[in-house]
Amino acid sequence: MELAWLLALVLGLAGAVYMYLQHQEEAQRKALELQKEKEELARQQLHSSGKKPKAKAKKVDVTAQLKKKKEAAAASQDATEENASILHVLKGHKYPVTAVAYSPNGRFLATAGADRTIRLYFRDTLGEKNPKLHHINIEYDHVTAMSFSSDGRLLVRLLCDFAAIHVWDCLTKAL
Repeated sequence: MELAWLLALVLGLAGAVYMYLQHQEEAQRKALELQKEKEELARQQLHSSGKKPKAKAKKVDVTAQLKKKKEAAAASQDATEENASILHVLKGHKYPVTAVAYSPNGRFLATAGADRTIRLYFRDTLGEKNPKLHHINIEYDHVTAMSFSSDGRLLVRLLCDFAAIHVWDCLTKAL
């Protein structure tokens, strides 16, 4: 009975993630179309004015670039301080995150990305600069949904093509 409930939960999560990804793709497609329209309008205006575009040499100001990076880091820190509900910002996936799961026992946090990896973080180390984690590589496709077992020991993952459900033992690191 518990396995059926877990499977229903995983499939529900997979459906929600699929709808979200479809919405994101549609938004990206619309943004690309809008950009193309703007470029075409700029070309038409350029041709109607009869002027040739001037090529300007791009100057590289290293000091200005460093200043921008520092300002961006300060703004990010200010935003984190303003929103006290943000506990940790986790970085590491090369592509967008597709699924997140928190273990019921509070010991693990798992994130899956379109880069075909799962990052299994130990909650106690999330505040550290380099939190302790396990990398789980997936050979063929990315994870669209995942959930922990009720004891937090097993991580169930569903791949994008919905053809396979895998169970990962968090303690023994075995599939």
